[in-house]
Amino acid sequence: MHRCPWLEGTQVVPRNAWGCRRHWYALPNNLRAWIGRTYRQGVERGDHPSPSYRDPHHACLTWIREHARPACEQEITAAPFRHSSDDLGPV
Repeated sequence: MHRCPWLEGTQVVPRNAWGCRRHWYALPNNLRAWIGRTYRQGVERGDHPSPSYRDPHHACLTWIREHARPACEQEITAAPFRHSSDDLGPV
């Protein structure tokens, strides 16, 4: 088991998974395909990733740093601020 490598990732995932389902599918298709092509059996047993796996893994981490928003920004976007007068009801 390991933690999802996404920013502020806290979900624990199996060793044979790159990250949690939500974050895996947030990656661009080309990065997911690259990870899939270079993954080798044995990582789930504790073997170290192959040298060819490290390049796409680091490319994913770079993409995340450049494109992902921190969780606090996602929460703000998901729950926009409502002006207090919106909650007053009929006057």
